[in-house]
Amino acid sequence: MEKIARFTRSDLNEGNKSRCFWPLVKCVTVRVPNKDLLKHVTLVDLPGKGDRNKSRDQMWKKIIDSCSTLWIVTNMNRAVADRDAWDILKNACDLVESGGICQNIHFICTKTDEDVDERPASEVQQYIRERNASAKKLVNKNIEKFVNLKKHLRVDCFTVSSREFSKPKYMQQNETEIPQLREVLEMLNMFQGQTFSYVNKAREILSLMEEARGENLAEQRKNLCAEIIEILKEKISNIRTSMNRAYTILDKCLTKGAENSRCFCQGSLHKIIHNESGSAFHSTLKCVVENRGIHRSKQGELIDLNSTLSSFLTKSINEDFRKIFPNDGKSGDFYGVIHNFSLVTGLLMQKYKTLELQLRFLKAEEDKLKVRLIKIVRNRKKMIYSSLTQTVEETMQECYKQAAAFSGKGSLDKMRLTIENYIDDVKDTIFVHAKEAMLNQLKQLMEEVVRILSETFQKSVELSLREDDNSIPDISNEFEEVMKHYNELMSTEGDADLLL
Repeated sequence: MEKIARFTRSDLNEGNKSRCFWPLVKCVTVRVPNKDLLKHVTLVDLPGKGDRNKSRDQMWKKIIDSCSTLWIVTNMNRAVADRDAWDILKNACDLVESGGICQNIHFICTKTDEDVDERPASEVQQYIRERNASAKKLVNKNIEKFVNLKKHLRVDCFTVSSREFSKPKYMQQNETEIPQLREVLEMLNMFQGQTFSYVNKAREILSLMEEARGENLAEQRKNLCAEIIEILKEKISNIRTSMNRAYTILDKCLTKGAENSRCFCQGSLHKIIHNESGSAFHSTLKCVVENRGIHRSKQGELIDLNSTLSSFLTKSINEDFRKIFPNDGKSGDFYGVIHNFSLVTGLLMQKYKTLELQLRFLKAEEDKLKVRLIKIVRNRKKMIYSSLTQTVEETMQECYKQAAAFSGKGSLDKMRLTIENYIDDVKDTIFVHAKEAMLNQLKQLMEEVVRILSETFQKSVELSLREDDNSIPDISNEFEEVMKHYNELMSTEGDADLLL
């Protein structure tokens, strides 16, 4: 860790002559021995919220909404009173509630075994247990205040002790709750199913090779190809209908939100820029306009004029947006229809038994394509949601530039007046423009989903059902071996969902 410190800190003691690279270096990747525990999991240690360094503060915002699980770590003795920890939780909720993919938040209280050595050894274990239970109760009570959080995310509290885990003195290892955190990582690994995907892909290829050595099935191939193309057209039509329904819902919500924004934006803005008076707020507002409408104080309080202006738009869609793009990635008008998309049905298998291997190949290609589309939708979802505030921010840049130019006596009032006049001039168009920008991005996503489905699957059908006269070697032994591994994995995977 000492070797890494110079890349991650800029405040090393003067006595330490090691050269510091922060903030020149933005990210340090530490590679550890290959352990199954972290085989498909990446741990990201983020800077704290409200960092005065702009790049660090932006870094945590950019990364956190791409995390499937968030760990908030704080000292046991100040878990409830740790303002930073609860501010991080609040900020995290704002970031992931509608635009991110987070499904779990774990509140981790550390150093549960501190300050116990002076107690009689016979009492320590019970004392630690009672203190842990009390801490969990208080933390969970605070978590209950986040009503919306509990609706959409799973939140758990852990009380851990690395010292007692590595060198047990008073507690059993499982009581340190580190094994429980390991189980969390193992569960994340289980969802990846990469071994299964690899074996399944090998099975697909060998299936085609094995079948291609068999009898001539040209007529059946032709009929199956035509039937699948017709089914594909019908399924794509259903997907269009579902996505168009989502588009219509958001269009209606945004129309109402744009009107509310036009009517009430000036009042919301007035509360912020007239919140205080005097030189202190002059400096604050100056920082706001110089930093694209955003400023976080030393105490961690955030002023974001762009989010304030777009708040009526985001509030208008929040509930429906979560239904259309739920964090579970399995239901809704986009995820749901992709998950339910299926061309290769049991009836088709029965009808074309002699082409079972080709149909299995198409089924595997179908599953792989669905995984790809889910990832595309998940990533684009964040961009679509944030486009409202981003469009407002871009429109406001000229205003901030004008306000930032003022200095000297009376500049606070001039900055306020400039902002208020600018909003008065653009309020009829800025929110409509933000609405249109979001709907355009949504429309592009809809078109991309349909295009990828159509083009990719037609190519897969062509590859699997076309005639090929090339000589293919006997791979029956290899195929048998792969099928053996495939069946073993199927029996252990059960109904595991590869799309997570």
